[in-house]
Amino acid sequence: MEKLFRKCLDFFLDLKFMQSLKEKSNSKLIKKIYDKEAMIEIINYIFYGVVATVICVGSFAILIKCTPLGNTNLGENIANILSIVIATISAYIMNRLFVFKSKEANVLKEFSKFVAARVFSIGIDILVFFLLATVVGVNEFIVKIINQVIVTILNYIFSKKLIFVKKSLTKQ
Repeated sequence: MEKLFRKCLDFFLDLKFMQSLKEKSNSKLIKKIYDKEAMIEIINYIFYGVVATVICVGSFAILIKCTPLGNTNLGENIANILSIVIATISAYIMNRLFVFKSKEANVLKEFSKFVAARVFSIGIDILVFFLLATVVGVNEFIVKIINQVIVTILNYIFSKKLIFVKKSLTKQ
């Protein structure tokens, strides 16, 4: 999959428009676009984030349709929690193996940080939703879309800077 992402990125960056933009710009964003490794990481993060979302929704559907959990409101809530747990574990595994390529030996510590960051971002999601939808009165679907962008960016930053941090090999 990564090879396909690299070929697409190479094609996009080789376009005359992108070449002229690179030559004329002093923008940090444009320079970041030309950092292929960073772009591949972001593309992988988005791709595997979509996969984790499909896993979440799919496992929820399976739990609702194929188990007794779909028969009651409490069961639906339990199915929702279980689907979130399944998706979080899946997201951790995909981020560890395919996005950030972590070599951390202490998997439990890394996973704990991952879960803590996700719980924090869920808290932000709930707070922003309450403030914008309930207090301010913004349409709940617009707020949900805004929240998804905020949470995705937060989770990427947490993953990159706090969870899957590559250790430098400095000599002491």
